[in-house]
Amino acid sequence: SHFGLMSMGAAGIAADYQVIDRLKKEIAGLDPYPSAKDAAVDALAATFCGIPATDVAGCDLMRVLSDYPDIAGEGLEPAIFALLAADSNGYEIPSDSVNTRAALRAMLLSCQNEDGGFAPAPGGPSSPLLTACALTALSAYTEEEQVRQAVSSGADYLSQHQNEDGTFPDDEGSPSVIPTSAAIIALCSMGVHMDDPRFVKQSGLMDALLSFQVNSGGFAPEAGTAAGEAATAAAVLALTAVKSGRNVFVLKTPLSVPEKSAVET
Repeated sequence: SHFGLMSMGAAGIAADYQVIDRLKKEIAGLDPYPSAKDAAVDALAATFCGIPATDVAGCDLMRVLSDYPDIAGEGLEPAIFALLAADSNGYEIPSDSVNTRAALRAMLLSCQNEDGGFAPAPGGPSSPLLTACALTALSAYTEEEQVRQAVSSGADYLSQHQNEDGTFPDDEGSPSVIPTSAAIIALCSMGVHMDDPRFVKQSGLMDALLSFQVNSGGFAPEAGTAAGEAATAAAVLALTAVKSGRNVFVLKTPLSVPEKSAVET
């Protein structure tokens, strides 16, 4: 899966060349892209495979994202992943783009509710998973007062919606490894330690995460279920975030990309 490739790349494990070749062929065959989220996830997967997203089999995924006509119309998730993709390798976004970094941040902030949580679209119910993902995407921009306040209230929301066993619920209310992993990644991105008392209930975050691991070494989506690839990829990203103490959606060693002009940061 694409998130499997991201988790392997973040952990420093190279993907098989056949898998990378399949990814490149898949991206080359998509014109136009079916959604902004698909383009952003592909850009992240390519980046973590060592391929600059500006040239994946001749496709400039960052141009696709920066010129995508209506990311806001697709909801919060595409804006999150588009901002993560742009920042994953410090990609340049032209200043005259439809979706500059500032525009993407504004889309994220428009989806934050009064309780501090983030919703799939403005006015919707807050989601622990989407809140954690939004905080990860915004964590690099806390020099802006509005973002700093949003991140602070978002962290409070996560603390208030953490289960007593240290896990986080999915949107149906069941303890799940994916929102738990996302919360850990968000906290590491914000520089919050795993022993922060706001996030230590009857159990801490690491005990909560490891409670989903099964004998095979993989991670189950929920307690008592079999290991799954998406669940394991999420957990590996979280463990890598704890180990490195940073936002794992940003490459530790940037890839070289051709220079471009007229950029917005």
